[in-house]
Amino acid sequence: MGAEPPAATCEGPDLFAALGAWDRWLALVAHCWERGTDVPWHLVEGSGEGRVALLPPYPFEETRHWPAEAPPAPEAAVATPARPTPADARREPREHLATIWQEVLGVDDVQPDDSFFLLGGHSLLASQVMARIWERLQVRVSLGDLLEAETLEGMAGLVAERLAAERLFTSLAPAADDTVGTVEL
Repeated sequence: MGAEPPAATCEGPDLFAALGAWDRWLALVAHCWERGTDVPWHLVEGSGEGRVALLPPYPFEETRHWPAEAPPAPEAAVATPARPTPADARREPREHLATIWQEVLGVDDVQPDDSFFLLGGHSLLASQVMARIWERLQVRVSLGDLLEAETLEGMAGLVAERLAAERLFTSLAPAADDTVGTVEL
């Protein structure tokens, strides 16, 4: 007369056991969903009644947390870094770098063989060193080169090398329009 239901041969959660408890039902739905079944989530979530959390009714006050009028923007003057003075040009790059290291790292004395990292330096401070080298010596040094040099002597050698290359270039190249700069990455 009536055919018997086919036996469940699927390995995984038991359908009849899943109908008995909510957590087993969710495990079955998750099992089916993981295997690509399109699950009607609005049916799984239920009607939504009883699941709404009411928030306490706080009074709404419109409060401004910023000034009504923004202060006028200061006129930005285009600052061009000044070339080192003749007295500064006579200083060795190592002396400039020692001063920069003392300012950035907050140490009193720096020796030529001191490690930037052992004195508390890291990549963010190295970027500050790189910016100050540009401000004071007008030499572009990449962050990677600074980090590889590691010691004061290594960085001073790198800066001296770049200074010599710049002097050679300026002596050989004709005067050019200096309105467009380059960025070394």
